[in-house]
Amino acid sequence: MAQNVKGGYWFSDSGITASDINSALFIHLFCAFADSFAAFTRDVQQKNPSAVTLLSIGGGGNKSIADNIASMARQSSSRKSFIDSSFALARSNGFHGLDLDWSLQIATRRWPTWGGQLRQGCLLLSAAVHYSPHHWSNTNYPVAAMAASLDWINAVAYDFYAPGWSSTTGPFAALYNPDDGLSAWIQAGMMAEQIVLGILFYGSAFALADANNHGYFAPFTGPVISSEGMRMYHQITTYDDIQTICTKAAYTKGRGLKGYIAWHVAGDDNWVLSQAASASADIASKGNNSPLNIFLTSYDRVYVVLLVYSLIYN
Repeated sequence: MAQNVKGGYWFSDSGITASDINSALFIHLFCAFADSFAAFTRDVQQKNPSAVTLLSIGGGGNKSIADNIASMARQSSSRKSFIDSSFALARSNGFHGLDLDWSLQIATRRWPTWGGQLRQGCLLLSAAVHYSPHHWSNTNYPVAAMAASLDWINAVAYDFYAPGWSSTTGPFAALYNPDDGLSAWIQAGMMAEQIVLGILFYGSAFALADANNHGYFAPFTGPVISSEGMRMYHQITTYDDIQTICTKAAYTKGRGLKGYIAWHVAGDDNWVLSQAASASADIASKGNNSPLNIFLTSYDRVYVVLLVYSLIYN
């Protein structure tokens, strides 16, 4: 529990290889979703021998895969087989832990049993979850059981508005949304130091219904790029920029959280966001996190962190 998380997800179709990752900027790296994983740990440890790797399983929001896992979890025999094979796969490929994509709440009612079995594996254990434990109307996450069996949760604190599931434009990853959700997790029994804040290295692009109505909550006709309106950081004009990423990384320290994790590392542009997050977290951990705004400027790839304090909060 003591080690903080400076994390990032990678997957094989992301556009870069695992060996391309600037792993020196991360403490934890996640291979999603149990794909092209055989050399992952070896590859990322070339630049950072102390990098901690986790094998992420569960499908990345794919409902079909989530349904299959939920079906598996209903039977004790299939559940045991899944758990045993997952740990064997992780260990044999040099991973330090497992990460469950639980953003679709796989097998919620069976978590007390399933989570206890997973905990016996003696590897790190995390789960990607919705930013609020009360997102689902029919059932909530079993927070107490999760807190007892998981090392931490990765709160998916983005995708609030997107062409695939909202009717208007809106703040894609506004910090006040997860702040409410994180408070709910803590109130439900998850310790703050067990929560990792999800940050994003991509944005959302909307085709506006009226070009003159281009603010928040404006109607749109559909996505601009992909079916979900996603574009990578280096391709878009609407995204979490360097200042926003700095603010969120510093926020995790001020809030007493375990850290942050980015989806996904290949969306960064020359690692500027990853450097910003890492530097901000380091500065905030030294007590310079309240109050501050952290700005990162670059001069010929030399990055200078400027702290601007506001006396009103002293």
